[in-house]
This record gives sequence, C-alpha cells and structure tokens, in this order.
Amino acid sequence: MSEPTETVKSNLLELLEETFETPRGIYLDRSKGGLFTTLEGISSDTASSESGAQRSIAAHAEHLRVYVAALHGYMNGATGKTDWEASWATHKVSSLEWEMLRAALQRDYLALKADLEQIPNGDLRLAEGMAILAHTAYHFGAIRQLLLGIE
Repeated sequence: MSEPTETVKSNLLELLEETFETPRGIYLDRSKGGLFTTLEGISSDTASSESGAQRSIAAHAEHLRVYVAALHGYMNGATGKTDWEASWATHKVSSLEWEMLRAALQRDYLALKADLEQIPNGDLRLAEGMAILAHTAYHFGAIRQLLLGIE
C-alpha cells in the first residue's frame, strides 16, 4: 500500500493530466477531451465572442495562463504580486494571437507539471499545487458553458 504522501503526488499529477490533457473518466467525460483539446477546437472568432457581462473564452484562457504561471512561480519562491485584473484584459484575439495564447498556456502548464513531478513526496508544495485543480476546473466549466451559448 502506498504512503498517503505518495498518493497526494500521484493523484495530483493524474488529475492535472485529466484536466489539461487527456480525460480518463475520473471526473471528465472522455469523449469531450481535456482543456487543451477543447481550446484547440475553438476558432479565434469563437474565442473572442462576448455576450453581456460574460468574459470571452480567450479571457478565461489568458487568466488561466497567468494563474498557472503565478502558481508555478509561487511554488518556487516568488513573492511578487500578480495583477489579476490585468489577467482578464484579453478580450478579442486574432488567429495568430489565439494560437500563441494556447501554446503559452500549454508551455506554462508543462513547465509546472515537470516541476511537480520532481518535487519529493511529502513536500508542502504538492498540497499548494492542488489549488490549480479547483481553479482550472472552474474556468474549464465556464468555457464549456460559454461554448453552449455560442455554438
């Protein structure tokens, strides 16, 4: 039987992969794909669409990118403040900007994941890293809901 600290690390990594990469049915429907697959299937026009006070999908994606980068920095000792208001400044994106935003989110996620894989079992940073799951799941759900209203 594995130690609880080993379980925290393996569960965190497994749930991150479920959320961002490839759902295995832990909590997401396998047929709909993870965050990256979902964003990949969205055009820049759809990503830029806004309705009323709702933020665009591009805004959610940029906010997530900033969050992933900020959490990664925090876990590595950064102490600066993150400008959360600025993280929502993206509204409309061109095809190239949308492609670059998706690539930046994936790059920042993979850097965070690589660091998490190297953190020893029992390290407090693993517990701190759990916050990314709740935060990303919320925005991923918001993106899927926005898609229902656009498509």
